[in-house]
Amino acid sequence: MLANRVQVIPAIMLDTPHGKQQLQIQCHQATGYWLYEEAFNEAPTGDHYTNSSLFEATEMMTNLARYGKKLSPPAMGSLNIASGTVLIFTDQQNTAKHSCVINGAGNIGGYNQQSWFSSTGIANSFTTHATGDIRWRNRLRKHKVKLNSQNSKGNLVAVESARAVSFFKHNFVYRFE
Repeated sequence: MLANRVQVIPAIMLDTPHGKQQLQIQCHQATGYWLYEEAFNEAPTGDHYTNSSLFEATEMMTNLARYGKKLSPPAMGSLNIASGTVLIFTDQQNTAKHSCVINGAGNIGGYNQQSWFSSTGIANSFTTHATGDIRWRNRLRKHKVKLNSQNSKGNLVAVESARAVSFFKHNFVYRFE
C-alpha cells in the first residue's frame, strides 16, 4: 500500500564523474521513489535515478496531475484525504511545483516541504504535516493555494493512489546504457 511506504528514504548513492555522491532528494524524486517502490515492489537504486525519469521527475508529476482533481479548502476544519493520495501543487500553467503523499496516519509526507505548509519543513529531509497546514490562498477562491515562492498562487491536485501507481508503472522510463 502506497501510504505505508511514505517514510524516510535510505541514502541513495549516484555514480558521477567525481565518484559516488549521495542524492539530495527533492520532493518529486521522493514521490517517485515511493511510487516506484509500490509499482515494482522494490526500492529504486542510484542507477534508476541516474538513468531514468526519476532524476528529473517534474515532467512526470506534471503529467500525473492531469489525472487528479483540484481540491478546494473545506468550509470548516481540515481536508479528509484518503491515505496514499498523491498531492501535487501546480502553478497557473499547471506545472508541478511540489508533490507529496498522504501517509497511513492521514498526514502529508514528503521531502523539501519548507514554505509549502504553515508548519515548518526541512530542505532535503522528510517531514510530515497535517492537512490543516495547507496554505490556502483564501477560502472564498476555490482551488487556490499559496505556492512557496513570493506568495504566488496555484492549485492543489489530488491523484488517487491506485491511479497514481498505475500511471507511474506505465510511464516510468529506464534508459539502459
